[in-house]
Amino acid sequence: MGDGTLHVDVEQTASALKETRELAAQHKDEHMGSPPDFPSTAAGQGFAECGEAIREALLRVHEAAATRWSTAHAAMDAAMRDVHQLGAQDEEAARGIRGLDAHTGGVR
Repeated sequence: MGDGTLHVDVEQTASALKETRELAAQHKDEHMGSPPDFPSTAAGQGFAECGEAIREALLRVHEAAATRWSTAHAAMDAAMRDVHQLGAQDEEAARGIRGLDAHTGGVR
């Protein structure tokens, strides 16, 4: 395709994006189902404040990961819209070319 041609199989691409979006949602659900369990007493006697800081840090990391899964899901939605728009534009251009061919008898 060194000639500048771009080929996109809209249905195949949309299907792959949908599958990826569903996987992202599944992973986020699994992730949210297993939040970190670090009781503040786990750091040892006399280290409850440190244990609480560790627990809060682990929760922040957990939430950040959930946000990344949500972002991946949203990115797949946006990519699917773009692919469908590309397909619609391609079809519109093809209709125009077919109309031009019909008008000129196929001579370009």
